[in-house]
Amino acid sequence: MPKIAIAVLCAVQLLVSGCATIPSEMSVDLATSQTELAKIALEERDGASRIMAVKKITDQTLLAKIVLEARDDRVRGMALRKLDDGALLAGIATECEEPWIRAIAVERIDDQALLSRIAVDDREAVVRSVAATRLVDQALLAEIATRDESPNVREGAVAKLADQALLSEIAMDDSSTYVRKAAVERLADQELLARIAIEDKDAFLVCRAAVERLSDQALLAKVAQDGRSAASVRIVAIAKLIDESKLVKVAMSSNDRAVREAAVEKITNESALAKIALQDVDPNVRYAASLQLANQSQQKAAVDVVDSEIDEMVEAPKGNPTEASLLPVAPKRDNCGWEGIQYIENTLASRSDEPEVVNNAGLVEEIEIKLSSLGYETGKVDGVVDGKLRAAIRCFQITALSNRSGAITRALVDQLHIE
Repeated sequence: MPKIAIAVLCAVQLLVSGCATIPSEMSVDLATSQTELAKIALEERDGASRIMAVKKITDQTLLAKIVLEARDDRVRGMALRKLDDGALLAGIATECEEPWIRAIAVERIDDQALLSRIAVDDREAVVRSVAATRLVDQALLAEIATRDESPNVREGAVAKLADQALLSEIAMDDSSTYVRKAAVERLADQELLARIAIEDKDAFLVCRAAVERLSDQALLAKVAQDGRSAASVRIVAIAKLIDESKLVKVAMSSNDRAVREAAVEKITNESALAKIALQDVDPNVRYAASLQLANQSQQKAAVDVVDSEIDEMVEAPKGNPTEASLLPVAPKRDNCGWEGIQYIENTLASRSDEPEVVNNAGLVEEIEIKLSSLGYETGKVDGVVDGKLRAAIRCFQITALSNRSGAITRALVDQLHIE
């Protein structure tokens, strides 16, 4: 049976059964012209039907009409993305009230003269920014990149600039972090990139972009070693270093523990690793070096030295649990991994601002039982807050909470689901 006959039959059956309306999807299927589809897109109450109608429309004038007159923004956006008539797009880009509609229209325009006018004159920054990213005129891009009041528009223009001298000025002087970053991402001057990575004090994003553009190993090593740059920036530089001799130099000379540790993790030279494992002033760095050693006997000796120091640092005083709780106790590696040992670098860490829950023996026993069931070493279940329990609590907090105090707080009790 023909499709139209089936549709008519269904309509008759619905009318007979007391329903006086035809399903919306069927009204789209029954539409015989582009004009009828446009009417559905503009007037139909059912959103799905409006979308289905737009999908079937190819008439450019009707699509433009829907963009300008429809009440449903989804329908308008879909119709706009089906438009490819330059004149209609130009009309929408310059006359439509809504900035987001104008911006989408601009994305589909190729007319450079029109794009130039919009990039300079449109009242909305978002529209000017989109127009700038589609320009090819370098002189106009330079003007926009240095004069437009909106950082977003300047950023869009900078992303298309090729003038290295101007990009250098913008990368150093623009007031916006994102504009400077966009300029850095187009710079080729390795010396300048290294200078920015070291000297830009205001924005990690800019420094990181500069390091990521660097390929010169000597300059990467310079950034990694220079104490004027942030440790996080130096670590990014280390990640790009492949010259082992430069990595060893950083690992042995940097004044920042995290930087030395990052360098150590990329070193394979056994002699250098053994020296660092025995001589570095920080146990975290020595331990990282010991793990890198391929020689098992050297590795064991280095680990034993670090472990003995850790044991001395984490040993809690005997006796009154209240006195013990005043000391931040570092968790041991067998509790929750090396992440816990990082507390060694700050053995006098401040306690949580959150008050500690009253340490009644029953509550302490419940905490000991719960932590033990989760695999943390708490020692005997005896209701006593000792150094081992503090270490287990802190270890749990590292992975479960933002507070890492080792204190028995309400947040800890709630996290462990203890009533």
